Amino acid sequence: MADATGSGSFMSEKTAKIFVAGHRGLVGSAIVRKLEKSGFTNLLLKTHSELDLTNQSDVESFFATEKPAYVILGGIHANNTYPADFISANDAEEVVVWGSGTPLREFLHVDDLADACVFLMERYSGFEHVNVGSGVEMTIKELAEFVKEVVGFEGKLVWDCKTQNPNHQNLKMNREKLMKMANTVRTGGKGTVRRKKKAVHKTNTTDDKKLQSTLKRIGVNSIPAIEEVNIFKDDVVIQFTNPKVQASVGANTWVVSGSPQTKKLEDILPQILSHLGPDNMENLKKLAEQFKKQSPGGGNVPATIQEDDDEDDDVPELVAGETFEAAAEEKVAAASS
Repeated sequence: MADATGSGSFMSEKTAKIFVAGHRGLVGSAIVRKLEKSGFTNLLLKTHSELDLTNQSDVESFFATEKPAYVILGGIHANNTYPADFISANDAEEVVVWGSGTPLREFLHVDDLADACVFLMERYSGFEHVNVGSGVEMTIKELAEFVKEVVGFEGKLVWDCKTQNPNHQNLKMNREKLMKMANTVRTGGKGTVRRKKKAVHKTNTTDDKKLQSTLKRIGVNSIPAIEEVNIFKDDVVIQFTNPKVQASVGANTWVVSGSPQTKKLEDILPQILSHLGPDNMENLKKLAEQFKKQSPGGGNVPATIQEDDDEDDDVPELVAGETFEAAAEEKVAAASS
């Protein structure tokens, strides 16, 4: 970080030109978010294709043209050289981790680092390094267990003690300079506000992997060539077209995957009548009666169901106060007289 012009208070210059190198990286992007949230409106952000910081003539030309008041380096070399290393262990029962897991490391939330950088831009004008750390250490094993919990990995962590980490000694930051300037600077160690609330980030891919792992254990099999699945729920139908269907009869488990559409029951019944057998006609008649009661004028009932319902003659109710025996006796008496 540097003041390129030697001007006054950093926080009071909301329109000053600030060049953030490596703004797409983890640290650089956090610093940009912090500056924008603080009200800075004149940020210079250049990608590698727009400005090659390893080309001296390009850099000199950029500074001569733009004349930024402040420059913040957001770890551009590390971000470009080592963007990320991800290990995907689909349905793996275990993941091997190098080393014993005992070395201690100090970790810091990137937003806390951004807070400290902006704070130092305002308060510090020296030339010595200032360490920014949480002041709290944790072992590599604790970190691995924490990551396992957050990503939802249900397998086992296996520690390969034969393969030692190249830097296995314990490392601890000396943040004495920063603490002298501001004891209240938040650096998110274990137990602080930023660490008390753990946000578990889940994605559809993660959920799908956990689901498939569970289904694999109960032995589901795919059922091919299913054109349509309709799930009746309350007064609507959840319809799947050309879905992926899996089932385990023994476990009484059926899984339907796809892009569902929610439709009204009265809209979909005419389409599915041809797929139903005679055993389901009684259920359809009951549904039709329910629609009649729910409809103000007895409408909104599929015509096909109304026609099927009319085929059966309803038995008329008896006249109140009369019985079959009384009617028969009256008929006999009339014939005798």
